[in-house]
Amino acid sequence: MKKLFFIAITIAFASCKTIKVSEKSAFQESKYKLEASSSYIKLSNKSENEKNTAIQALNKVIETQDTLIFNINEVELLRNFINHDNIKMEYFVFKPKNIQKIGVYFLGNTTNILNVTDYLIELSAQTNAKIYVLHYRGYGKSEGTPSFKSQFDDNNYFFKTLLASNQQIDFVLGYSLGSVFATYAAIDNNIHNIFLLSPFSETKDYFTHFKNQSMKGGKSLLKPFVKITADDYLLNISNINKLKSFKGKLVIFHGKSDNILPYTMGKKIYNSYISNTKKLYTIEGGNHSAAFQQDQWEQLINEINTL
Repeated sequence: MKKLFFIAITIAFASCKTIKVSEKSAFQESKYKLEASSSYIKLSNKSENEKNTAIQALNKVIETQDTLIFNINEVELLRNFINHDNIKMEYFVFKPKNIQKIGVYFLGNTTNILNVTDYLIELSAQTNAKIYVLHYRGYGKSEGTPSFKSQFDDNNYFFKTLLASNQQIDFVLGYSLGSVFATYAAIDNNIHNIFLLSPFSETKDYFTHFKNQSMKGGKSLLKPFVKITADDYLLNISNINKLKSFKGKLVIFHGKSDNILPYTMGKKIYNSYISNTKKLYTIEGGNHSAAFQQDQWEQLINEINTL
């Protein structure tokens, strides 16, 4: 038995494998899909009037270049474009009737404005917050290809443009991959309130999680012989390190059953950030999208209303 075990380990060691994660696999585009989005609306629990309104808005977003998309619950949804490095990028604004604060929402990987419209209407209406959402390169009608290298720069350019026309930005809100962009943009532009939903801690933690998820059972014996790597600029992405220079309010929402970015990531961010102005909402049994559950979303609204 010992001999067989030794042979197995020897074979495994001899076939050590290095997996290199590409940027393309880590940061994927999210173009509009009219048919799929229409079907989703038709199968939803919305009333017929709400469905018709949503379909009309969907057609406006995808089929036109219109600025005003709709006005619901005294919140206007506006669309515009910004140019940076010869790339045209699409962005949206949720504008309540009585603006009391301004925030920026950062999308998760492979999602676009259509995935979060209902949530951000509610957030804008109940907090009187004007909320901006930038479509990353390759998202919606934004040109180009998603890239971490360009996106951090795009975000800072977007913030400088917003700050030139607004007195201040009061908070940033980032979901999943967007938690990285939210943290970096907030700290680089001196924003004092960060809200992270199902956040990413740092690249090395994700590689460990990937190994654990893909190598279960008997395959777990091979973990020491599999190395996951990436280009340095990807390996260096870290909310943990970036937050070391942050002095403001940090609020995290994370589901304990998240198998995309595990709860341990959100807990690590919380524990690593030394401050009296931090809070972690642990969502028992919650998956990767648990922060969007009605009770959790109401907690987020309450937090933003304290600003």
